[in-house]
Amino acid sequence: MTKLTKQQQKDNAWKAYLAIADTAWEAYKAIVNPALEAYQAKLDEIDAKPNEADEIITHNGRKYKLMGGSDE
Repeated sequence: MTKLTKQQQKDNAWKAYLAIADTAWEAYKAIVNPALEAYQAKLDEIDAKPNEADEIITHNGRKYKLMGGSDE
């Protein structure tokens, strides 16, 4: 059995690290990507709805729904 140089030992350690890191990264993406997609779908759903808080005002204890008009 031959002895490895320090550089060969470092190279082997790097390869071992990459094997672990790549596996961990794939597992992370498998968890995070679906969660991110669900989050984005929820944001899209929220954006598709009208903002009722901006369309209803309360004056003297009564609620009024705004009917069109300008944003000025």
